Amino acid sequence: MSTTSGAIGLYVHIPFCRSKCLYCDFNSYAGAYRHIPSYLSALSQEAHLWSPLLANHDVSTLYVGGGTPTLLNSRQLARLIHTLHDCFTVSHRAEITVEANPESTSKPLLDSLRDIGVNRLSIGVQSFSDTELKMLGRPHSADEARQAFGIAREAGFENVNIDLIYGLPRQTLQQWHITIEQAINLHPEHLSLYSLTLEPNTPLAQMIAHGLIPAPDPDLAADMYQLAEAALGDAGYHHYEISNWAIPGRECRHNVKYWKNRTYIGIGAGAHSHFNACRFANVTSPDEYTRRLRQHEFKLTNGLPEEVTVAQPWITLATGGWPVTAFESLAPATIMADTLILGLRLVDGLDIRALPSYLNESIEAACGDEISRLVADGLLEKKGSIIRLSAKGRLLSNEVFVRLLLQLRDPHGERSIRHEPAAQASR
Repeated sequence: MSTTSGAIGLYVHIPFCRSKCLYCDFNSYAGAYRHIPSYLSALSQEAHLWSPLLANHDVSTLYVGGGTPTLLNSRQLARLIHTLHDCFTVSHRAEITVEANPESTSKPLLDSLRDIGVNRLSIGVQSFSDTELKMLGRPHSADEARQAFGIAREAGFENVNIDLIYGLPRQTLQQWHITIEQAINLHPEHLSLYSLTLEPNTPLAQMIAHGLIPAPDPDLAADMYQLAEAALGDAGYHHYEISNWAIPGRECRHNVKYWKNRTYIGIGAGAHSHFNACRFANVTSPDEYTRRLRQHEFKLTNGLPEEVTVAQPWITLATGGWPVTAFESLAPATIMADTLILGLRLVDGLDIRALPSYLNESIEAACGDEISRLVADGLLEKKGSIIRLSAKGRLLSNEVFVRLLLQLRDPHGERSIRHEPAAQASR
């Protein structure tokens, strides 16, 4: 049985896509449709492994991400959602999100999602410019994106997110402004805006490295961010996290769990979990994930420390079939760093005094002087016990996080957390 109780978030990863976008470094695979049935069986098996361990927990948010979950047909999605309800106590007020791409969206499919209780949709639009979509390798047009949003409304979705990417090669400020205005005109409840990240092994990064297209301009990307802040603020959206805006009351409850360093479980290939002061991740390969669950294999890259086995009896019960490949029992220094860095992603920041006393005292002792310097540099704001990024700090958040992380070291002098906040790639 689990050693704690309370509400958790549940993430389910569907790693299949129609095609691989040129910028994408997510754990996704193009055209592997024949693997979907066996993968769904493996998901069901992992959910059943987790079921007794989470008997004392309510699932308050459920997020099905990818990949492209809407590549599954309505029968497959319904079976998946029903399995999750069978295995877990999903709150009747749970936020249940499914990611969708415009080209894989249809009225019958979205009607089916509404019928099985999905109440939030996240649509990967990325741009309302056909030229930009082609450059990104997206398999849909701007018109298809608008049509997908309209279909979502016809199906009864009253909580819809739109994903957009800015800072693209050759993208002008005026082009970005047009995309923002077109998004606002659709009146989505939520928008996620991400600056293009050039991952080293992606085709887009290689094209730029070989001079086939120009590199993005970081200063122009900063101007685009500020333009979006102003336009979305004028349109009534609440800027609640560095990259996320929502109509008040429509903030993504699932992602807020990540930023507040709460408990979440991830099932599926490459999914991450944070549970009982531990972090762990599944194997990324869908084939290996399926094979391990089918054959009830369970291995850890570095082995499972004996003290963790004793301290965490719930993980011992699961050793019959989990596809875990990495496991970490979190030291207090890591918990402190996670809480601080993830919390600062929220525009409202975090209240140090609202944290457990050992975290409050440790953060103040470890980086109180650096916080003061960041305030003096105009990158942080501090009001009483609340600290948050300034408007300038949101533009330079990487610098802020690195400076703080340099102060937050474990007793052996190692940095206590990766810069990239752990979690799923959810919208």
